[in-house]
Amino acid sequence: MKKLYLRIANEHLDSLRQRLNSVWNHEIALIPISEDAQYYRDAMVCVAFSAFAVEYAISELLWWRALFQTPRKDRPKLIKQVRDTRDMRDRLGLLRRITKLPDSLLREIAELFRLRNRIVHCKVQYSHSMRTVYEVDRESKKIRKVRKFVRGLILPGVSSEFLTDAEWCYMVAERAVDMLEKERDSPEWPIQP
Repeated sequence: MKKLYLRIANEHLDSLRQRLNSVWNHEIALIPISEDAQYYRDAMVCVAFSAFAVEYAISELLWWRALFQTPRKDRPKLIKQVRDTRDMRDRLGLLRRITKLPDSLLREIAELFRLRNRIVHCKVQYSHSMRTVYEVDRESKKIRKVRKFVRGLILPGVSSEFLTDAEWCYMVAERAVDMLEKERDSPEWPIQP
């Protein structure tokens, strides 16, 4: 599955590159933010499926290590630790303890999942602060600038950040999947469950 996820991410990254190629050839890129734009859909699919591939490879490695590479006496403890991981932070902590993966890769994986979570999870923030706003005086039809206490919700949405992050996410995913597979096939690893 991880290879399929990577292929889907790569197809959307290629599509994104083709759509934006003419824009990137200019010194200044003005790209309208539109949730209907295909380039945003391509970027979001690339980011999400890059993360899906890495998540699959992480799960595969953790369970492989617990079931087939751990001495029988230590196996129940590691199986419980793998089973009890609640989120990616827990999984990365466990990987840090039972693999020789470099910290730099684990940090990149954490950032990949932070970007993926911006797409997958809607984290609404409540905002309340003094701001400068513009009001229209209905009688005089004049616009005036006033300072007001404003309350509201900040909803996550599509941003141009995903257009450049998509390529980085795919490169991290490719490298991570490769290194996770090599770690899975490594006969040596520090046993510290």
